[in-house]
Amino acid sequence: MKIDGACHCGEIAYEAEIDPEAIMICHCTDCQILSGGAFRWGTLVPKEDFTLLRGAPTHYRKVAASGAERLLAFCGNCGTSLYGTQVDVPTSYSL
Repeated sequence: MKIDGACHCGEIAYEAEIDPEAIMICHCTDCQILSGGAFRWGTLVPKEDFTLLRGAPTHYRKVAASGAERLLAFCGNCGTSLYGTQVDVPTSYSL
């Protein structure tokens, strides 16, 4: 299923091909903080199925308690969270 996404101010936009059967809900502390709620939903999208249409996200390197690193992208203007991905060579995006 094709989806279109954007940040709140419209500076950044993307499109992706997702599997609607592969939506996940996470209750980890990081997801609770990022969503401001009890959970956050998302889906994993292969790199070839994700296209940034407009804008340049700001990135934050998150280091987990395990030491694993993740690159989190957000709009530098309005702060909307956009995706997470691998730090060095992205192969997928978590929307």
